Amino acid sequence: LLAWETPFMSHLFPNVWISMGAHLGELSVFVEGEKRWRVSFESAVAVKICDESFDQNARFHVERDRQQLCSYTWADSSWLREFQTELAELLEGSPLCHYVFLGGNHNVEIMALGSVEIELAS
Repeated sequence: LLAWETPFMSHLFPNVWISMGAHLGELSVFVEGEKRWRVSFESAVAVKICDESFDQNARFHVERDRQQLCSYTWADSSWLREFQTELAELLEGSPLCHYVFLGGNHNVEIMALGSVEIELAS
C-alpha cells in the first residue's frame, strides 16, 4: 500500500461510508474526521465495503502503528491485476487504480478509472 495524499490522510480511524445511486458511476466515498470530505470517482468499476472489525481481508495488512494513515493506493494488488486482465480491451490505456480507505467503522476499497475529485461536503 502506498500513502495517498488526501486532505484527510492522517486522520486515524475516521468515519468512512459510501453513497451510491443506481450504478457505480454515481458512487461517492465520505470520510469524516475533523471535517467531512466527499470523494467522487470519474468511473468506478468495483467497490468493496466491510465493517472494519470484521474485515478479514487476507489481501492486505496495514500496521497502523507504523503508517497511521487512512487513505492509500495499491499499485500491485491482486484485485487490480485481475481487473486489468479481465478488462484489458476496455481499458485502452486508461489507468485503473485501486483506492483503499481505512476507517473506524468501515474499510472501503474502490477500483476506478479516470480522475478523482475530493471536496468538502456539507
